Amino acid sequence: MKHLKDTLSHDITNCHEKLKLAVRQNAALHKTAQDTAEYSSKKCAASKVKLAKLQSESSSLLAELEDQREALKNFKHQSNTEAARNVLQIASLAQTLENTKVDLDNARQAITVLDGLNTE
Repeated sequence: MKHLKDTLSHDITNCHEKLKLAVRQNAALHKTAQDTAEYSSKKCAASKVKLAKLQSESSSLLAELEDQREALKNFKHQSNTEAARNVLQIASLAQTLENTKVDLDNARQAITVLDGLNTE
């Protein structure tokens, strides 16, 4: 009976030690889980802030890009208008030059006629 009592006492002590170890391990795991959850929560919050900042910057850049597109469109329109105006001006100058050539030829012919009359 004494042997049975000692065996049971030893078994109870072993179980008690195993239980204390399991409780300590469980507490450590619980602490690790809490720390991990806290860390993850902080990282998630920081990521959300960063994402919001990036979205804001993206919106700003998209607005700037749209402004630049509009400015480019206006510049192209202005350039095309100026080019068309220049073409018209060149055509007008070419016509004026042609008219001047015709006038010069007419004047030469008149001078030739007058020279012919003067020599007779």
